[in-house]
Amino acid sequence: MNYKEIKKGDFLSTTMYMEVLSKSATGLLVKDSNNREFEIRGIELIEKSFKSASEVTKTEKITRTALAEMLTSIGDQVFTVNFDKQTGENRTLVGYKLSSENLMGRINAIDLTIVSGHNQRQVDLRTVKYVIINSIKYQAK
Repeated sequence: MNYKEIKKGDFLSTTMYMEVLSKSATGLLVKDSNNREFEIRGIELIEKSFKSASEVTKTEKITRTALAEMLTSIGDQVFTVNFDKQTGENRTLVGYKLSSENLMGRINAIDLTIVSGHNQRQVDLRTVKYVIINSIKYQAK
C-alpha cells in the first residue's frame, strides 16, 4: 500500500500480533512480531479493538471434538492452547493458526513466545487440554 494513495473514505484493515511491554494509565507500550516497539493510546480503542490470548473471564467445559473444531475454524486470532506433544510432554502455545491438517488431527501454528529461529509448531488436536479464545477458557471434558 502506498501512503500517498490513501484518501478520506478509504477502508483499511490489519492483523498484528503484539506483546505488551508495559502498561500506563492511558495505553500500552507493545512490540510487534517484527520487533518494532510503539505505543497504543486510548483505553476504549484497546478494549474494543484487540483480543487477548491470556485473559480469562469465564471457563466452560466442552468436548475434545468441540475444542478441535474451534481451533480449526479460528482464523487469524491469537489464542493459548495446552496439549500433549507426540512425545507425551505437555506444552502450552501462545500464537495463531496458519493452517489445518484435518486428516492428521493437527493444526500448524506460529508460537509467538519464540523470538528467534523457527517458531512454527504443530498442535495435536487429539490431546488438547484447554484453549483460551475471546477471554473464555474452554476445557476438555
